[in-house]
Amino acid sequence: LAAMTIANIVRTSLGPLGLDKMLVDDIGVNEI
Repeated sequence: LAAMTIANIVRTSLGPLGLDKMLVDDIGVNEI
């Protein structure tokens, strides 16, 4: 849940690029 909050902040700060980064980070966390 904390990761989602941080991801939302990053996405808002970086815009579309932030969204792509969030998706990659989310997949990485799920794999781990």
